[in-house]
Amino acid sequence: MLCLKHQNELDEVLKRIIDDWEIPGLAVGVVSEQGWVYESYYGVQNQLVGAKISDKSLFCIASVSKVFVAFEIMKLHSEKLINIDDLVLCYIPDFIMNDSNHKNITIRMILNHTSGIPDLSDFEYDTFLSNFDSDDLALIKHIKKTSCMNLLFKPGEKFSYSNIGYDILGRIIEIVRGISFENAMKKDLLIPLEMYESTFLFSEIDHDKIAWPHLRAPSIIPSPLYPYNRGDSPASFLHSTLQNMGNFAKFCIANGSINGFQWLSKSLFDDMATSVVMRGFPPFYESAGLGWTIGHYENELVLSHGGMGFGWNDFFMVFPNKKIAAIILCNEESYSRARIIRAVADTIFEKKPQIGSLSWIMPINKAFEHGGKREMLEIAKNLINTKPENMDIDVDDLINVFYQILFSKKYDLANEYLDAIRECFPESLEIIDIKKELSSVKYSSKNNF
Repeated sequence: MLCLKHQNELDEVLKRIIDDWEIPGLAVGVVSEQGWVYESYYGVQNQLVGAKISDKSLFCIASVSKVFVAFEIMKLHSEKLINIDDLVLCYIPDFIMNDSNHKNITIRMILNHTSGIPDLSDFEYDTFLSNFDSDDLALIKHIKKTSCMNLLFKPGEKFSYSNIGYDILGRIIEIVRGISFENAMKKDLLIPLEMYESTFLFSEIDHDKIAWPHLRAPSIIPSPLYPYNRGDSPASFLHSTLQNMGNFAKFCIANGSINGFQWLSKSLFDDMATSVVMRGFPPFYESAGLGWTIGHYENELVLSHGGMGFGWNDFFMVFPNKKIAAIILCNEESYSRARIIRAVADTIFEKKPQIGSLSWIMPINKAFEHGGKREMLEIAKNLINTKPENMDIDVDDLINVFYQILFSKKYDLANEYLDAIRECFPESLEIIDIKKELSSVKYSSKNNF
């Protein structure tokens, strides 16, 4: 059995990151060909309830769900039920967009995010996931939103991440299989992988086991609502345990084989892991394949996918040549994930894991909570001027907190927080655009989205 050289140090580093970032709950695992190498659980499922994170805890794995969808699409391709170079219109004849170039979108383009199909804006997505919908027609209703969308560019031209693109793939799966998307995924992939506790369907979840999402609003709180819309199930809503994800990790390490049965041919598995389009953000986000994000860590190939938003923070990575994989599941949303990923990856490569830098959101949020906009501005401007060692000064961290405050329904507070960000970064076009859209949406404390 493989043993991580610095696993005790990793445990201490993870505990320190949890303390520094005030993370409610975390599950981390490392899996090799032989089985579990490292497995740890920290914190609670819900701050209000206190049940501890355990091997039974169910996390929403967010966008990591897309890798499962990609595998199922490739399975349909292997069975000659579809061809990934077919047009989407071959399977969804009523698929329509404002741009006639949508007729040229293929399944392959959606798999590698080169279709040009845009996403909902952050405000639209907030509204969408605030309106809980488990209706059997939710997926059909959701993908019809493309009829009002324009393509970002000609299909196949470049990379642009699209959630709704993967929801379209989910619709193709249920059309071809002749059953619901969720049942198709359970029958074809989850059950063969013995992921019995995992599901794309919220109604099947044992609520006592949910690792509830938490928001920084600005202090850590359990989300006042559970973000879910069945229309976005393929892109975002597989729920799973660390143990179940360990089975998926073994499947990936074995190049698409389940207990000796080649579920997907090695050649198609390799096709998924082949770089198609550049993304340009090493070490993990260098390029995109079919479902996978592709990069290199310590000069070693790494296939990965992350999930982040609405109070969740997940990451799955496979080092195919080393035959080892890691899973990170967290019930809060912040860039603490980057520190956790590096600590785990370094340990895999027999390097001592490091705590990494702290984001300036920690002192800034405390200042905002204590003294409002005035005190937040004072702290923020001081940090911008002094640039303390080992602290990241990044406007994106603040924007991320703004959206979390907004999703927690503290609309007036979110507006005040955004005003403070704008005063710190008056020339930021992104903040100006957010401010305009916030004004047009006209949120108030009386709204319920």
